[in-house]
Amino acid sequence: MSTARPFAYNTGSTISGQTQIGDLAIGVGGINFSQGAGGVRWWNGPDEDQGYCIGFPQSGGTQPTPEVPTEFAYIQFWRSEFLTEGSFVELANYIAQGVQVFTGGTQAKTWLNNNGYWTSYKDVYRYDPVTLLTWPASSSGYTLYNGGFTGPDDGYSNSPITLPVAFETNNQSSTSLYLSTNGYFTLTSGDGGIRSGPDNANPATMAANPGDNWLQPGLTNSDGDVQNWYYQTGNDSSAKFYAKLLVYGGTYGATTTPTSYIINFYRDEVYEWLETRVKSNVRGSAGPYNSPSVAQGASTTSKVWRGDLNGQNWVYMGVGSVQV
Repeated sequence: MSTARPFAYNTGSTISGQTQIGDLAIGVGGINFSQGAGGVRWWNGPDEDQGYCIGFPQSGGTQPTPEVPTEFAYIQFWRSEFLTEGSFVELANYIAQGVQVFTGGTQAKTWLNNNGYWTSYKDVYRYDPVTLLTWPASSSGYTLYNGGFTGPDDGYSNSPITLPVAFETNNQSSTSLYLSTNGYFTLTSGDGGIRSGPDNANPATMAANPGDNWLQPGLTNSDGDVQNWYYQTGNDSSAKFYAKLLVYGGTYGATTTPTSYIINFYRDEVYEWLETRVKSNVRGSAGPYNSPSVAQGASTTSKVWRGDLNGQNWVYMGVGSVQV
């Protein structure tokens, strides 16, 4: 089944409930397009599953249409050869004709939109099955969390870190992220993270090492690391955001054999992503917990999961990493 949408040439005000870029109206839904909703003529757009599409008003009304060969439209479209960023950038450079030279999809989309072009291009992260996460040589570039925890075992952070944009897990949306001393993080509230394994895990949690982990900030581990939680938040573009957590933790009952880990959480225009890596002393599992569970055994090899923007329908992608 193809993905397409209706378009209209519209020099008036934005049609209620629809989207407008320059003189191009883009149909969202909720109205009868076949009856000339908004007082304009609507045409079906191209199949967006075959390549990234770009549309632009054709004010002369001379664009042939495949629907009615004898009818001409006020809109023209281009479609990239492949559904890839590189193919889209190549098409955008062809359209810009040297006025601008693009090297990335977001840059091209921004210029096109600002100049009255619509595009189906979505700015998304990508799964790389070859490049693995390496353990950071230090915590440089991260911020140390100093808000305290309710306790080292079955505890959680007293206050959240603030995310750059609202993330979702299992339809719970929030800009507040809490970390459990058991290796989980949660959104909205901290106590949802008090869980010791997948069987009784809160469906709104993610985890990098959900064994019965002990995290006691300030305690020195046998490998020289000091148990602490470090984090980074930010964005890789205007539509791609991340929260990166670096946790130096111990293991309850055996603090001399620490289990430290990375949890990276990403959100773009289409997906949410989770990326994990355990430093050493692997135990427990890793990944998002939902129904059905897609968690995998914890591993020093980095792993990737991808879900929808509601924080549901997670899929285990495999070993590797998330790339810009």
